[in-house]
Amino acid sequence: MAIDAFLRSPSATHAPPAAVQAQQAQIVSSFRDARGQLCHVVQQRVRISGERVLATGTVCRQRDGGWVLTR
Repeated sequence: MAIDAFLRSPSATHAPPAAVQAQQAQIVSSFRDARGQLCHVVQQRVRISGERVLATGTVCRQRDGGWVLTR
């Protein structure tokens, strides 16, 4: 799933397990890239240094069916 790819990526911010709170990532838009691959813009509110910020990333489906963070 696209959201899982975003959350597993090294570009996503990861909190220590004790600090994790249930949060929901949302797909805010979808499009096809120049190669025709399905892509989603995903957003999630996260806490960085005690401040809540909106994290945004773009994930695209690969030919093998997996998802990769592209931005």
